Amino acid sequence: SAIMVRLATTTGSSTLLGWPSDTFAIDVVPNDEGAGSPSAGNNDNSVNSVNDNNKNNQVHTVLIFTPGNPGLMEWYIPFFQGILRGLGTGYACRGVANASHSVDPQKANAAAYETNNSSNDNNNNNQRRNTAIPWTVDGQALHKCAFLDQVLQEFEGNPQQRRIHFIFVSHSIGCHFLQRACVYRPDFLNRARLILHLMPFIRMKAPPRQQRLLNQVASAPQTTITLHETVMRGLAALPLSAVDALMMNSMNDAPGRKIAAQLVRLPCFARNFFTLGTEEIRDVPEEFDVCSLRLMGRQCPVVILFAGNDHWSPTFHMKDLEELQNKGVIPLIQCTHKPELQHDFVSDKHQVPIVVEYCLSAILGLNSGYAASEDIAKIEPRSRL
Repeated sequence: SAIMVRLATTTGSSTLLGWPSDTFAIDVVPNDEGAGSPSAGNNDNSVNSVNDNNKNNQVHTVLIFTPGNPGLMEWYIPFFQGILRGLGTGYACRGVANASHSVDPQKANAAAYETNNSSNDNNNNNQRRNTAIPWTVDGQALHKCAFLDQVLQEFEGNPQQRRIHFIFVSHSIGCHFLQRACVYRPDFLNRARLILHLMPFIRMKAPPRQQRLLNQVASAPQTTITLHETVMRGLAALPLSAVDALMMNSMNDAPGRKIAAQLVRLPCFARNFFTLGTEEIRDVPEEFDVCSLRLMGRQCPVVILFAGNDHWSPTFHMKDLEELQNKGVIPLIQCTHKPELQHDFVSDKHQVPIVVEYCLSAILGLNSGYAASEDIAKIEPRSRL
């Protein structure tokens, strides 16, 4: 049955490892008795009530989100609003875009701050930042660690506040960033109640034809960047409405399409996207990182959702995971295949409710495959030793 709540959704910016980064927060505010139906959009008037709610130790579990490419958070906010409405009070959600991945031109222009990291220049130029953060896999994983520290400070900065727990929800390459963050910082993993991987790009092994194409792109990053910068300059010369019309056949969700149209008209973003993206192809391992999967699976339930016709997370990955489990190499991981879904499900408003329902089922412990009928919020952390 529907839970009568209001949602307070706020978007903002936080400086993490020197890089201003887009963030969002969604909090659940119980409706007063007799109040109307849940809000479908932002409700900034509720923010003070939410802050009081946190201080009064009402929040016990925070959903932490790490996005997939192109690393923006805007597409996912309605998705998490649907999850929070289904969960009700006691839960909150915090998410962060990838470093320097934004429709804000100042945030997206990482090349303007490019520095020679081997330089001995000590001129205290405050405009210089370490581009290894937005342009490398390790940098983005460390960026997520900095965000998690910030979340802990928000919820546990007051000694009287209760210890919170995390549910990690990640999409595509965000799943790999999250896995690295959990290895770098096991104190974050120790707080995990559940790990939800949605169409995870955690292994660079696509079907042969797609893999050959990806290898070619990754072998010539500068050519790829220059080509797309040229195309995006052309799109930037067009009115936003014209670009929106060009994308109408590929994206049926008007708000999401508007975000995409803004992004492709931002030539400076091409360097961020393809510098990081080509490194992902080179850096993400061809086989599963069984070490991180072991650590995660011993701490809490891990569930993975696979889509149809997905070369970033093909179904043979699911079969390989099952084989690793059968051999006792990794703990039980519940895998689900929904062929009606696509990798970028958030761009299709008809697919979002399917994934919302899947996540709610996992969080509430209704999938007997991993947690029987127990509520995830009641499961104590499992030792990783």
